[in-house]
Amino acid sequence: MSTSTQPNIRIHALDLLRGLCIFMMCEQYFTYAIATYFGVPLDPYLRGQWQVCTPVVTQMFVALAAFNLGAKERSIFAETLPQKLFVYATVFCVFAFELFFVAIPHRFVPSEGHLFEFNALMCWMTCLAVVAIAYRFLSTKILVGVFALQCVFWALPMQHLDDKVESGVSNLIGLPFKLDVRPHLFIGSALLGLLLGIFYHRGHALHQRWWPTLMGLGAFAYMMWLVFGAPFYVGAMQPYKTEFDVAKSFIGMLGTWGLETVLILGALWPLRFGKNYRVPLLCWAGASSLLIYTAHKLIFGSIFLPFLELIAIHIAPGPVSNTLVHIVFYVLLVLGIVYMLQQFFIPLLLPRSARPARDEQP
Repeated sequence: MSTSTQPNIRIHALDLLRGLCIFMMCEQYFTYAIATYFGVPLDPYLRGQWQVCTPVVTQMFVALAAFNLGAKERSIFAETLPQKLFVYATVFCVFAFELFFVAIPHRFVPSEGHLFEFNALMCWMTCLAVVAIAYRFLSTKILVGVFALQCVFWALPMQHLDDKVESGVSNLIGLPFKLDVRPHLFIGSALLGLLLGIFYHRGHALHQRWWPTLMGLGAFAYMMWLVFGAPFYVGAMQPYKTEFDVAKSFIGMLGTWGLETVLILGALWPLRFGKNYRVPLLCWAGASSLLIYTAHKLIFGSIFLPFLELIAIHIAPGPVSNTLVHIVFYVLLVLGIVYMLQQFFIPLLLPRSARPARDEQP
């Protein structure tokens, strides 16, 4: 039995998971955009999918990004830390102005009236920067302790603190600001991803005993949430409204961590026997996830929504469909556009030496 854990070998199984996550993120945004822009509710199949996927998809994305940090020894990681922090800071700054590029071009302005928000990418980059610094300076045992310690967030009045942050930033910049995604809801998944990465790449002697144990504990935690957690619903008109409801309860977050553990270690299980499987489309989407996430809202909002509006008014009058089949079709079209940009347009703008390696993407 062998395990391919060399840092220079790309783990296609994790690309596949990341590709599934980015595919479903695109689905969620497109359904939300159509529901908001055209007033068309989600069909039952989309709602059913999001009943299952909403609590874990965005959490899994940051966990997988943090997993990669554990691939290198700390001495080697110390040399690349400044470069990683620069990448995180650059992505953070670019996405601070996301709504200007996503909302304004197609009149898709948030109902709260703000154009500055602490969004998902900004939150993920913050969490990744924190765990990267922690990995550089703290031992694995201390990281486990920090993971346990961060559980106290659910005993603190975080909503009150979040409100204070929102009002403070609004007063500072003189414009409406919303803390759309809370870092304390994601830092646990980032730490868990890092610890799983350390376990996979550095803990070879522990694999035989602890691999099935960790998967069993993860499954137990997820079952605890299913049995004792509060009911979770996805609205037909507002799929994002309850997106973080599960994470706001400790038992809900515990279940999410459990499911992440099962999915990540389950995806890696065949690699213990030398089977590095792949699904080309999803593996490509996973390896190019940052580019896809950057482009999907802009492409759908600036091209697809106006085109659907034109069809609904002038060509085939009637309501725009918001069904699973149509949304999957839109996602595949967007992935095709991104692939064409990646293959033919981006190389014209950036020489190969200036492009970030896909293995180094957050």
